[in-house]
Amino acid sequence: MATVGVHALKGNVQNAINYIIQKCKTEPNICESLSCNMHCAGIEWELKNNRGRQGRKTMVDDVVGYHFHQSFAAGTVTKEEAFEIAKEWMDRILNGKYDYVIATHKDTEHIHTHIIVNPYHNESGRKMRIFFKKDLPVFKELSDQVCKEHGLDVLDPVNVKYERTYYEWLMKNKGDSHKDRIRKALDYAIANVKDYQELKQYLTQLGFTVEDGSEEGNNRLGLRIKAPNKQYFVRCNRILCDEGGTYSLEEVKQRIEENGVFVSKPEIKELIGTSMNKKQMNEAQLSFYEKSNIKLGFKESSYYNMSSSERMLLAKRNNILKMVDEINDRNAKGYMLDHLEEFRNQRSELQDRIDEVTRQLRINESNLHDILRQRMENVLHVSDQEIDDYVENRITPLREEKELLKKEISELSESINKADHIINKYEKEHDDIER
Repeated sequence: MATVGVHALKGNVQNAINYIIQKCKTEPNICESLSCNMHCAGIEWELKNNRGRQGRKTMVDDVVGYHFHQSFAAGTVTKEEAFEIAKEWMDRILNGKYDYVIATHKDTEHIHTHIIVNPYHNESGRKMRIFFKKDLPVFKELSDQVCKEHGLDVLDPVNVKYERTYYEWLMKNKGDSHKDRIRKALDYAIANVKDYQELKQYLTQLGFTVEDGSEEGNNRLGLRIKAPNKQYFVRCNRILCDEGGTYSLEEVKQRIEENGVFVSKPEIKELIGTSMNKKQMNEAQLSFYEKSNIKLGFKESSYYNMSSSERMLLAKRNNILKMVDEINDRNAKGYMLDHLEEFRNQRSELQDRIDEVTRQLRINESNLHDILRQRMENVLHVSDQEIDDYVENRITPLREEKELLKKEISELSESINKADHIINKYEKEHDDIER
C-alpha cells in the first residue's frame, strides 16, 4: 500500500528539482527527467512556458509546478520497484502530456518517490489546475490500481460512520482512548483463544465487563464492553477494524473461527481458572496491557500508583543522571566558550565562501539560460550532450558545495548562539549581584 500527496509550487521550480535529485538521497538509476537534463529542467520549462504564453511573465504567486509524492511502508518494496510504480502512476495521471522530473529517495526507512511536474500542457500550452479536494482521491485510486498490479496490498475503502471524537483524540494523548483499549484487547484475545466463550471469560477475568445480551435480565443485543476503571460501556459495532469492518458480535465470532486456534494459550487457560486478589489482578492487567500494546494515562501508570518511598528513590536516581548530563554539558560549553572567537571567524570565512559560490552559480545559471533560449530560437546550435557537460562541470559542483556550506554554517551558528546565550545570562546575573 502507498500513501500519496501533492502540493503546488511557487517561486523557482528548479530549487525544488535540485532538492529531489540530490546525490545523497537518490541514485542515477532511480532518478530521471523525461524531457531534458534534470539539472536545468526548471530553466527550460520556464523558457518554454513563457514563450507559449505570448511573453506574459510569471507572477510571484503563480503556480510554477506540482510536487507529487508516493511513499511505501518500510520493507514492502525495493527502490527500483518504487521508481517503476511511481512512473506508471504518473503516466496514468498525465497521459504523457506534461513534462516531469522523478526521483526515488532511499535515505529513510520507508522508500518514497518525488515527482515535480511542469503544469503546462506540452501541445496546447494550457495550464493544469488541480482541485485538491476533488482530484486527490482520484490520484489515490490510480496509485492503488498500480500497486495492485504489482502485487501490493491495498486497504479497501470503509464507510467511516463513527469517527473518533475530539474528546477521544485528547484522551489518546493521555493514553489510549476507551475505544482503542477495547479494540487492542479484542485483537489480542481473538488471536489467542479457541472460541468466543473463552474470550469472554478471559476479558472478564482481567476486569473487563462484557455483555452480549445473553445475561439474565439483559435484553440488549450486540457486544458491549467496559474496560477496567471505566464508567460506561462501548458498543463494539461502533469500533472500526484496521482491516475493514467492525467488532460486532458476529464479526468477532467469525474472526475467532477463521483464526483456526484449536487450543487457547496455556497462560490464558490458567488465568481463566485462577482466583486473584487485588495485587494479582493489577499485575495480570499490566501484563495484558503490555502484550496487547495498550497505553495507559499517567494516573493509571505504575509510577503514579507506587509508594512515596519508591517515588523518592526514583527521583534520586533521576537527579543523579541529570547531574551527570549537566557535568558533560558544562565541559562541552567550556570548550565552546574558550574557542568562541575562533568559531566566529570560521563562520565568517564560510559565509564569504558561500557568497562567492552563489555569485558564480548565478552567473553560470544565467549563461545556461541564455544558451537554452538561443537554442530554442535556432540562433545557437548546441547538442544535448554539450548542455549536460556544461551543467555537470559548471553548475552541479557549485550547487553541491553551496548545500554543504549552508549546513556547516547552520551548525556553527547554532553553537555560537548557545554560547552567546550563556554569556548574556552570566553578565545579567553578574549585574544583578553588583546592584
